[in-house]
Amino acid sequence: MTDGDRDHVADRDDGSEPVPTGSDPLATLREVFADVDEPVDELRDRAREAALNEAGR
Repeated sequence: MTDGDRDHVADRDDGSEPVPTGSDPLATLREVFADVDEPVDELRDRAREAALNEAGR
């Protein structure tokens, strides 16, 4: 890791994993989600519904 690089610890089903974000985390997110065509509202709604289902509601 170089100066300015950072990692984010992502919780996965099979454990935790460090995800490098580099010195520009927004650029990293843009790169990772470049192929996502859904609007943010739809993604958020699906994530909320999945979380509620997982919580048993």
